[in-house]
Amino acid sequence: MKAIVLKCQYVSQRSLLLLSAIALSFFCAPHARSQQKRITSRYQVAPSPQWTQLFTRQTGWTGGDGIYSIRLPKDFNNPYINPEKDNILFLFSDSVIDTLINNQPSENGWTMIHNAVAVLNGTTPKPDALHFHWPESEDGKPASVFIPAGQSAQPGKPKDDSIYYWLGDGIALSDNNKNAGHQKAALAIFAYKMINYSPEPFGFKDIANELLLTDSHFEILRRIEIPMLAKGNFGAGIYKDTINNPSDHTPYIYIYGVRGSHKGLVIARTTEKELTAPEKWQYYSDAGWSTDMHRSIDVTAHVSNELSVTRTPDGQYALIFQLDGIQPYIGMKLAPTPYGPFGPTDTLWHCEEPDATNKLLVYNAKAHPSISPSGTLLISYNVNSLAFIKTLKEEPTFYRPRFLLLKWK
Repeated sequence: MKAIVLKCQYVSQRSLLLLSAIALSFFCAPHARSQQKRITSRYQVAPSPQWTQLFTRQTGWTGGDGIYSIRLPKDFNNPYINPEKDNILFLFSDSVIDTLINNQPSENGWTMIHNAVAVLNGTTPKPDALHFHWPESEDGKPASVFIPAGQSAQPGKPKDDSIYYWLGDGIALSDNNKNAGHQKAALAIFAYKMINYSPEPFGFKDIANELLLTDSHFEILRRIEIPMLAKGNFGAGIYKDTINNPSDHTPYIYIYGVRGSHKGLVIARTTEKELTAPEKWQYYSDAGWSTDMHRSIDVTAHVSNELSVTRTPDGQYALIFQLDGIQPYIGMKLAPTPYGPFGPTDTLWHCEEPDATNKLLVYNAKAHPSISPSGTLLISYNVNSLAFIKTLKEEPTFYRPRFLLLKWK
């Protein structure tokens, strides 16, 4: 029991890696008027309690961050799939596995794993349609779904937790996955390879940026190393265009990265055929698209380490993000293309969870078009705490996404 608590305390601090550098920015932020609903001439934004409640759970997965959503193809061969419905895959990073009784901790204790997945049968928030998945370690404890090479004694059975993955965005591969570099590949998921280098708080760092090709049962088939940006990584968001590119008439896949303390947004593009060949990717530069990653320029800044780009009903592209990564404001920038130029930030929402005394943090807002009803955009953001274990004991389900619904006019 003591070992689990100590492990959870250390891991919960690791989950704040992307937050720590600007953690004080909330307290320096200008005061924003409390908002239960925000209305402009273009859209209306309000909380989505049904989606927020979907992730308020009493057993199994009871909290976590990340939450990217991917629409799965009809022929996705997985026991959690309902072939009569659209199925949505959720990707989570650090996740708490627990058993609660009347929303209070039980004597069984809790464990934190570094990543987990869930499949939703349908596109509406029905609790009995949501199925979480993670394996077990050799001692029967919950374990991460995706484990770096050399860290497992056998598939799904980690032997060493000192190197681990946090997950970025992902994409389902099409055409029976024959163009993805592996016949059985069903998913391509960005992963940040993390390592502990010191027992001190925040004694960890990312050492690699990888693209994981997995089968439909989430087994890793191939790991592709992606060139790392200076103080940043690719995989913060993915947008697959619906417009064919002029070179070979296949849609571009835009891959977004974030770098530096200024949270600069950089963009790569490729096709599904060349997704597994990063040496062929193109990067947006001051002279247009270039195959030289080092010529990448920031197309905007003050975004978050997880974000989204979505096509709007009027044909623009909406960049959704948490201002400066951790400010209590969710921002949107519009552009005529998936790569800009992005206009000024429109503040969609003031997240009211944090205050100067409760040590709560909000971060990594993004949209979920695959589960957004027509004419709307469902948006999530994460909630964490600088006093993680204390807060978890007081409110065991605090560590989960909150949702908003933007309705276009």
